[in-house]
Amino acid sequence: MKQIYPHLQNNTLFQLLQKPDFMKALVRLVDFKLHQDLQIKAEEHSILIFNREVMLAIVIYSGFETHEYDFLKCYKNLRLLTFSDVMLDMVEFRGVPLKHVDKMSWFFSVINTSDDEAIKSLASLNGLKLG
Repeated sequence: MKQIYPHLQNNTLFQLLQKPDFMKALVRLVDFKLHQDLQIKAEEHSILIFNREVMLAIVIYSGFETHEYDFLKCYKNLRLLTFSDVMLDMVEFRGVPLKHVDKMSWFFSVINTSDDEAIKSLASLNGLKLG
């Protein structure tokens, strides 16, 4: 795996988001619509997912608010999100309409929206009553 970001978890996130089922599920979770022709781009402080109808910026590092936000805020249908609870309370992000997304909500969204049988079978694992 090519390292884009200094932290492994952000590289793993980028790698997962390159898979169409994961990308579509996240956008649908945030925008409540199923979008096609989504593209992904790694930025210095964020990961962008976009098409002609929506722009999603997943903020992963402080610095986004000064280096990337001014350029992106002109986009119609811009959604700014983070998986980090901590970022929501950071002084740097005051005035930035940042929304938190729970990774388990995304996980179940992937399962529920995928056409891949292997991914769909994960739902049965959650429902097992073992022991």
